[in-house]
Amino acid sequence: MKKNIEQHFVVSFFVLFVLPCCFLIADSQDDANTKQLVRIYKTIEDTIRLKAHINLPHGYKENSMCPVFVFFHGGGWFQGQPENGIRMCNYWAQRGMVSISFEYRLANSKDVTPAECIKDAKSAIRWVRSHAIMLGIDPCKIVATGGSAGGHLAVSTAILEGFEETNEDTSISSSPDAVVAWSAAVNVAEDNWFVQLLGDRADAQDCSPAHHVRPDLPPMALLHGTEDTTVPYRTVKQFADDMQEAGNRCELHTYENGDHIFHVKNRTHVLGVMEAFLISLNCL
Repeated sequence: MKKNIEQHFVVSFFVLFVLPCCFLIADSQDDANTKQLVRIYKTIEDTIRLKAHINLPHGYKENSMCPVFVFFHGGGWFQGQPENGIRMCNYWAQRGMVSISFEYRLANSKDVTPAECIKDAKSAIRWVRSHAIMLGIDPCKIVATGGSAGGHLAVSTAILEGFEETNEDTSISSSPDAVVAWSAAVNVAEDNWFVQLLGDRADAQDCSPAHHVRPDLPPMALLHGTEDTTVPYRTVKQFADDMQEAGNRCELHTYENGDHIFHVKNRTHVLGVMEAFLISLNCL
């Protein structure tokens, strides 16, 4: 078991963290036209302070009512950092969106599991919506995004019920208005690594978006490679089919022969798909 964990650590660090960084950096541009801010969005037991890395678009004003691009990094729920998404956030900030890369707790200690990752992601969406005036954003145009584990968190904020912090104002929704996710783990009940990290903190099906599909969910655009061995394509295809059958808008953009990091070789097309989806939502 320990050997399997160590092997998973080495492989997932390279595949889920290092290579996706190349994608983000390769498509970034000069950030001179955007402004970066860092704010604390959540404090746990007065010791853990989670940060929101904010990119403001050129010409930003507090009453701009900008759409919001919320990014959750990947890394198998136990590694990665919000700085991994700053370049991508800069890309979308240059297109007029307030773009935020969120830190969340990592399941690399006995006190944190993926359940806490989900809680933090939902807290992040609620923080954005509750600070709409301060951020100068439209609270009805919050788009959650991410890849792999980050994609799971983005989709989870839109679908999963519960996982709310009791000290937060739950009258403010923690669900985004739309989701864009690539190589997203939507059925974590079948993911042995996720189940292992989760332990007995929660039931894996309670953490699995695929098990909670219902009508009236936010629109989603999913991008996935057919040869993904980390998150099998069939799980995302089934999820998209179930979403559509329930009457939801759920686009599935399939990349033939693409693996878990298909977006590295297809970055121009991926950004085009994302842009088209955002335009359809009047976010660009």
